[in-house]
Amino acid sequence: GDEIDSIRTFEVSSQRSIEQVEELVIYPAAEIIPDANRIQEGLQKLEEEKKQYVKKLREQFKTEESARIQN
Repeated sequence: GDEIDSIRTFEVSSQRSIEQVEELVIYPAAEIIPDANRIQEGLQKLEEEKKQYVKKLREQFKTEESARIQN
């Protein structure tokens, strides 16, 4: 991902930095609160993806890794 080196306040007219911002809180643009059905669908998808990944690991003879994921 991208990395931010610093965030600074600035003078609008000159665009010159004034001071560095030490802390900044960024909130999500919108909150998504899933209902019980969406949560269940998501859990089922995750379970299916896990099964596919375990199968792939077993095909690569990575039994220890597949066992770790199953537990």
